[in-house]
Parts: sequence; C-alpha cells; structure tokens
Amino acid sequence: MIKPFIIKQLQNIIGHNNVTTNTRTLDIKSTDALAPNRAFGFFSELNKLPDVVVTPQRTQDVSEVLKIATENKIPVIALGGGTGVMGGIVPSSGGIIIDMTSLTSMVELELDSGLATVQSGMVIGSLTNYLRPKGYHFAHDPYSRAIATIGGAIATNGVGYTASKYGNMGEQVISLEVVLSDGKIITTPKTPTYSTGPNINNLFIGSEGTLGIITQATLKIHKFPEFTKLISFKMPSFEIGINMITEILRYGMIPTLLDLTEELQEVTLFLRYEGKYELVVECINTILIAATTFNSSILPEAIGATYWSERHSSALAYKQNKLNKPRLEKWDLTFSNLFEYLHISLPLGKILQYKTEADIIISSYDLKITEYCIWGKPQYFSMMVKPNNIHNKKSQENLHEGSKKLLELSCYLGGITEYCHGSGLKNKEFIRAELGEAYSISMRLKKTLDPYNILNPGKFL
Repeated sequence: MIKPFIIKQLQNIIGHNNVTTNTRTLDIKSTDALAPNRAFGFFSELNKLPDVVVTPQRTQDVSEVLKIATENKIPVIALGGGTGVMGGIVPSSGGIIIDMTSLTSMVELELDSGLATVQSGMVIGSLTNYLRPKGYHFAHDPYSRAIATIGGAIATNGVGYTASKYGNMGEQVISLEVVLSDGKIITTPKTPTYSTGPNINNLFIGSEGTLGIITQATLKIHKFPEFTKLISFKMPSFEIGINMITEILRYGMIPTLLDLTEELQEVTLFLRYEGKYELVVECINTILIAATTFNSSILPEAIGATYWSERHSSALAYKQNKLNKPRLEKWDLTFSNLFEYLHISLPLGKILQYKTEADIIISSYDLKITEYCIWGKPQYFSMMVKPNNIHNKKSQENLHEGSKKLLELSCYLGGITEYCHGSGLKNKEFIRAELGEAYSISMRLKKTLDPYNILNPGKFL
C-alpha cells in the first residue's frame, strides 16, 4: 500500500486530475484480455490492483514519477492501449500504473527522410490517419491498429499484416526516447545503424517495460505504393502451402502480406504485393504459373478483398464491447470459450516436424486444433487449440497442460513461445528455456538498469 504522502507527491508533480485511486479506474487500467481461464495458473496475480494510476502529460512527468518510485521502491507498470493478451500490464505487486495515453503528439515529421517522431501514447491508427493525406503510410498494420499504441507495440515487438515485407514493429524503429528506473531520460541516435557497440534500441524493443519506459519513438514511414494486388489460393494441404511459400521466397518475390491458414480442413494462401505496377504484375504472373505446379487453384478476388477489408474487425469489436471495461465485463469466463491461440516461431525447416509432433500432444490431452496458420513471416506459426469436450471436468486442465507441452516442444526444436504479443505474465516461465545460457545476460541487464526491480516486476525479467 502506497502511503498518502506519496500520493500527494505525485499530485504535486503532475496535477490532482492526473492521479487517481478510484477503484473502478484501477480495475480497468490493470487488466488486458488475458482472462483467468487462460492464465496457466496465475489466477491470483490477475486479481491484483495497483495502488494508483497516474497519467503523465510529458516525458518529464514520467521521469519525476520514476524518481519517486525508485526512492520508495514502488513497482511501476507502463500502460498503453491495454490491448494485450498475455497479462503484460498485470500489477503483480501493486504499485503505480503509468497511463501513457495522453502522450499522443506528433513531435517531428521528416518526409524527405522518411521519418516520423511521435510520442509513445499515440494510437497506431492515428499515425496512419495523420500520414494518409500526405501520401505516406506507416508499415506496421496489426489487427489492433485502431486501439494499440506505438509504445505498447514496441514494448511487445508486435507483428502486423505487412510484416512479411516490413518486419516486426521493432524493425520500424530508428530511435527511442526512454526513461530509466532512476528517472534518467536517454535518447538513442536517429540513424538506421551504427557500429559503436550494440544497438541500444534493442534493449527496449520487446522488453515489456521491464528495462525502461518508452516515451517517444522515431519511426520509418513510406510513400504509398503505386500499385497493390492481393491474390488468394486454395491449397491441397498445409504442407504444400509451405512448399509454395518457400519457392516464392527463394526467388526473392517478398509479399507484403503472407497468410497460410488451415481451417475447417480447408487451406488458403493469401499473398499481397505492392510497388511499381510492372514489378507487381511480374510477381503475380510468376506466382500464377508456380501455383499450377503445386496443384493450387486461384480463388475469386472477392475472397481476398473481404479478408483485407475485415482484418481489423475483431479489434474494433473488442474496442466497442470490452476495452475500458472492468475485468468482469472484459473477460469471458465461460467454459464454452475455452481455447488457446499459440504463436510460436521456429526455423522454417522445423515447422512440419513441429506440426507432426504437436498432433501427438494434442491427441494425448483430448484436444483439437481448429486452425493452423503461418502469418507475417514463414517462421511464424500459430494454432488455435480447443478441448474436444468442453463438458469434461478436466477440459481446462488438459488445455493448460497440453498447451504448455506445445510451448515446450517449440523450445526443444530451437524456437520461441510467442512471436508477437510478448511473454507477459502468461509465458514468463518459458523464458529460461528460450534463452538458455543467454538468460543470465538478460538478468544482468535488468539488475543494472533496474537495480530495485521496480519496472513491471513479476514478468520475464
């Protein structure tokens, strides 16, 4: 419990209206979409509340809050859009939640350099809308574009629909402004690369606020392409779809969108290309010829058009029905909604082996796979796991234990357990297996940058 005099200090720094201990607000601001029935046993931690929520109006406010937190050894969790699915914002030890959503300014736009510097609380969709009239776009396009913030996407190194060509969110980052646990503000060089030691940006990309709080980012932006084309194919099997993807990439025909999905025993491959008209047409024609080799058939254009137009619909529904609601309204705790959506990453040559061995695990725990998917990059492999019988009293236990075995299998085959949402609370127990001996280096960094363990404690670092 934070003492009243500290609340007073916070109010004096950033204003009474920007500091709240209202129970409903504490509830709303400390939960994401990770419900207890998917939390791998971390049920008690999900019920924790912070002591206070503060809403800084500038970077210096964040710095002053962290100085107070360090002096009094108070945990601090940075909050973006609250769209996570891994419990990354759960205040496991109470403390202060810093709500970053007032830091929404466009700091500097450099069209000639292809750069935009923005505050970390800006919503990704807002940046997209800001750039569109100027003939530019931001290449990170997650399903949650309308609600996720720039800082949150960097902190989890998110993946979007255009990752095949442009990469993860971290690959859009040129420079960061970060506040360290002692309140020191650092800014990394605004150049795409440098040779004076490790790239400091990478310490904070994907760190989920455990090493510092991102307050500002300089990002790559791009001119709108001259021409775009989305095509989709019905594939004979998931395995043949992987072979076709491998062939396409071998010839350097990198699509903007890559999505191979097996659902309801049907396998569909979506590819989207953009760029100069002649180059896009050449790629499409080559792929159409290659498709005959793999016994695949092109689907009507309307199927691809619907897929692309509806890609953000689930996030918009979440925004309307769940976001900014207390946890009991936000979470679906019914057993009819028992599922796991796992997002692992493996070397491409290991994916089919993983799929085969995963089927054995699935069968042994009385589970079923309702969807397999390669999305974003050929190494990114997802699957929807559900119990065969939701009325079985052991269905939730089987789902948890079977899912853990599937994540362990990924680590065993040289992969990771989550490629786009961060490990959060949910997957933190797998980090040692993922990193191996390198885990000790991560812990040394944590001890150096956050010696009192106040930054998002109870997560992977």
